Amino acid sequence: GGTPGGTPRGKPAEEFSGTCHCSDSCSTDVLSTDANGHSCEDRIRYLIGTGESEVDACTQISSKEFPDDCGKCNPSLCADDYVAVEKTVVSCPPCSTSVCQSDENRCPVAHAPYLCTEGNNIQGCSPVPWKLDPVQCSECCQLTEECFEN
Repeated sequence: GGTPGGTPRGKPAEEFSGTCHCSDSCSTDVLSTDANGHSCEDRIRYLIGTGESEVDACTQISSKEFPDDCGKCNPSLCADDYVAVEKTVVSCPPCSTSVCQSDENRCPVAHAPYLCTEGNNIQGCSPVPWKLDPVQCSECCQLTEECFEN
């Protein structure tokens, strides 16, 4: 048997992988969570259908619009296929105690210990050291276990 139907005309929408590149954390339970009347998955699929990439759609829903409900599907926090930055670049020194204890620190240290401290992505969390950029993130630090020992 073949597959019914032909190819749609125009630019085909990207197929949703079903995990937002977060195969460990972005489970079917998370995707089926109700986020203000629609599931996280429905919202992501809708954006993909409008031409957004999967990463952009997942990021929009999981970090900007519904972080509480859909946050485990944030590709910038789990990043299955982001390649770790070469170890020779140590651009994010350990965070100071004051940063650790401040309101800026909302990062899950086990998954995304790199905190952007200056730039457009201030308070942003990343699984790999930030690529320092004068606009997006000009300074960062790494959260360590010491941050949570008080």
